[in-house]
Amino acid sequence: MSRKWWTGMAVAAAVLAATALAAVESKNRSESRGADLTGIWTLDASRSDLPAGPGGRWRRDRSGPGDEARGPRPGRGSGRRMSSVMQVTQKGGVVSFADSAGALVQVIRIGSPLGEPNSTESVRQLTGTWDDGTLIATGSGPRGGTVVRSYRLIDGGRALEVRTRREGLRGSNRGEMTLVYRRAS
Repeated sequence: MSRKWWTGMAVAAAVLAATALAAVESKNRSESRGADLTGIWTLDASRSDLPAGPGGRWRRDRSGPGDEARGPRPGRGSGRRMSSVMQVTQKGGVVSFADSAGALVQVIRIGSPLGEPNSTESVRQLTGTWDDGTLIATGSGPRGGTVVRSYRLIDGGRALEVRTRREGLRGSNRGEMTLVYRRAS
């Protein structure tokens, strides 16, 4: 093998290493562009587009204060709805959501899927990416289709806007809603 060939291989290896390093650095920068959602958040019903239940009334999540002892409701799975009070913890590439009792109800892994959830698991698992300060999370819906949620700080970080869109379903289960939470702490 000639000296010219070895020089070409060394240059190619250096270019490959630089490209890989740039890709890792770009991923780290994109993950760090996200906002810090950590805190306790309280639903602001006056600014939210609440889903209607029977009779046009909003079906409030029953995970509010004092309801924790009831446990999961039969046939409905616990923690599948967004709570009126939620605690968000953001650490590394994971954003966790807990209800008012501290029970984990949703986990978003930034950049890579968490794996297949257990069918009896009550914790919703989503995969997320940051897009200009907004966390976009996707996952499977409880009745099929895809759930897409976006989390964005508004009002100078004093409020959290959560937009939920259900795709790929037929009938009344499709749609979009927006919930706005005020920062409690």
